Amino acid sequence: MEEDFRRFSVSFWYIKEDQFIKVFNVNKEAVCSLKLDFDEDNLEMSYEITSFNGEYTKIPSVWEIINTLIESALINSCGKLEIDSIPMEKKDLVILVDQAYKKLFDNRFKIIKIKQKPLLNVVFEIKQQKNTHYIQQAYLRNFSSNKSEWKVSGDKDKARIFRFSKKTHTLDTLGNTDIEKKYGPKISSIAKEEYFYSLIFEVFIANTLEKDMPLILDKIFAIKSIGSLSEYEKMILVQCLLFTLLRPKEARLKIRESMEKAILIEAKRYFKDELPDGTEAVYKDPLLKTHHEKQILDFIAPNSPFYIVDHLLKFEFRLLKARGLDFFITSDNPVILNNTYYLREKKKRNDFIKKNIERLKEEISNEGSTIVMENTSDHPERGLRVKGIEFYFPISPQLCLCIYDKQEGISPLSLYKIKREIILQSNQYIYSHSNKLDFIEKVIKRNPDCVDKDGKRSIVIGTNRPIPKEYRYRNLSRETYEKFLGFDEEE
Repeated sequence: MEEDFRRFSVSFWYIKEDQFIKVFNVNKEAVCSLKLDFDEDNLEMSYEITSFNGEYTKIPSVWEIINTLIESALINSCGKLEIDSIPMEKKDLVILVDQAYKKLFDNRFKIIKIKQKPLLNVVFEIKQQKNTHYIQQAYLRNFSSNKSEWKVSGDKDKARIFRFSKKTHTLDTLGNTDIEKKYGPKISSIAKEEYFYSLIFEVFIANTLEKDMPLILDKIFAIKSIGSLSEYEKMILVQCLLFTLLRPKEARLKIRESMEKAILIEAKRYFKDELPDGTEAVYKDPLLKTHHEKQILDFIAPNSPFYIVDHLLKFEFRLLKARGLDFFITSDNPVILNNTYYLREKKKRNDFIKKNIERLKEEISNEGSTIVMENTSDHPERGLRVKGIEFYFPISPQLCLCIYDKQEGISPLSLYKIKREIILQSNQYIYSHSNKLDFIEKVIKRNPDCVDKDGKRSIVIGTNRPIPKEYRYRNLSRETYEKFLGFDEEE
């Protein structure tokens, strides 16, 4: 298919023209047109089907299109979806919806209105999951301050953890009760945000990675080793590590900042002196959420071009252990990154990342492209594919998983340095089974910038060369550009 055609579903492709989505088969023959109305403020989506080619009114073809529309509403966290003029009988649609979604979503996805007139009109209600955790509760329970108590009762909801806030410089309590002062807040009450993930993403992770992670960690706890893990178990372990790295609020804030910087740079280049002072780019939450969820899946899905699991399976695996009274902590950004090799090479005047960036800028200038985004803040050595990268993932107060690109003369960080980086790379909260956390305040005092990282999470690499029209939207879609800045291009 030509570049303007995008994949709609397994069998169909589409072109978007204003509010209309024109669907085609693989031979570019028209299948139907869809008029889209998306109320982003109320998260309501509606489609009107027009110009349906009679050759495609058989149930499998119609259902493939309807199913794609349902998925679009789920991915965009909509609460309501209406589809009008479906060339299908009511009873057939009800059966297909039940088969596809009843088991997964139960009453969170249901038909609330359906009418045959003679084409079918249907309205779906989607109950998005309100409280969604961006750190798995099962993982945090490994650091519980009252593990011996809730383990005996078997009531996981009683599990508690100490939470230190970098902003208030204190141990937090939610209700200031005696039990909170003794053991900290409930794990079920922290590391969450309303509607942080879409329903479809929540259901997916609940049935895959959130099931796998406790099982693989429990095996490591039992044998106190990762040497006996099978290749398949190591693959699951790497997927869980990446998932935990990419899942938190901090990861989403990096995406927001990089996109807003990129969009503003593009606008400034295009509009030049016409852009009003104080103009800000805003990457709206619905698209940001979709972008974040897609990024997570891109890195762990084997069929994705960004799949990185196989690359990390070639790394060195180590299980680091705390000694004596010392212990590991974790945070609202549990997986930390380091690159001792790069820092050593930089001191030896071999800044290979800087050289690569200069080479990249030259290529951009020669090709006339717009921008390239780096989401690794002011630490480009922490890119996931950068030579020498190290991953540290504390899994209990006694154990920390280390996966690193082994280089000559480079060893994993000490426990103290790991704890220091956990504090620095956290978003706001540090979690611990112990309330003896005076060392946190000492680290923050020496590194006050770690409290507020706004504006420092990403850098955007580009050139000042005028952008030819044919390249203007190579790295930034026209839809994104117009939608979130409110500008249109004059023909």
